[in-house]
Amino acid sequence: MSSLDEFRTRIAEHMWRMTQIPREEIFGFADELMPDVDVEDAKVMHAGYIGINYQPGGVLIIGRNPGGGGGSKKDNGNEILYPELRKFKQLTFSKEHRTNVVAQFEITNKVYAKVVKYWEIWEAFEKIQELTYQDFSQFAFINLLPYRTTDNERETPETRKNSWIKFTHPTINALAPSVLIVLGGVNGGNVSKLCNKFGCNCDQFKLIRKPKSSHLDHQKNQEVYKKIRDRFKNF
Repeated sequence: MSSLDEFRTRIAEHMWRMTQIPREEIFGFADELMPDVDVEDAKVMHAGYIGINYQPGGVLIIGRNPGGGGGSKKDNGNEILYPELRKFKQLTFSKEHRTNVVAQFEITNKVYAKVVKYWEIWEAFEKIQELTYQDFSQFAFINLLPYRTTDNERETPETRKNSWIKFTHPTINALAPSVLIVLGGVNGGNVSKLCNKFGCNCDQFKLIRKPKSSHLDHQKNQEVYKKIRDRFKNF
């Protein structure tokens, strides 16, 4: 087994362990942010996307939470993605079943890479590809909160801390990126505070988005665009 294969096996195992964290451990049993629609999907963690060509020292993009929690129907593509995420979560993990875990992990990544191109967030991913001179398959992407919330409402500081300790920070450590690119001004500020408190050994960049949108605010991001380009000129 090559070193890259060993890495992806470790990451598949890590992501599977993360999916076993129940929603209530992050949001509490009251869980006022539970969506009113697609509740069963909202109970399934979307631990993230790990591009097939991602390697330690790569680029990790961090969003705030999976979209679609407040809609009247599923976003285009979620009806394909969430059944695969559910299969991944429900697998039994052991040495005998390791191959199945890795195989389903790769299926979820392939499905996400396909459906995300129909979502608003794809514009941000395209821009990051341009800025870093890299392909989407080289990126990893996770959310600060790995579960959907109703109407994408703001989480509490306690919820952010719970998610950071149980999911986000362990996953950053497992992926070992050299660069974090955080989507959203408020989200970027929260991630920066948590990184400063708990430690993140990597460069950080924050991309501001338009209000209530996944679209980037290109005018406000000109300075950080230049910094990212300069960081990756000789990457």
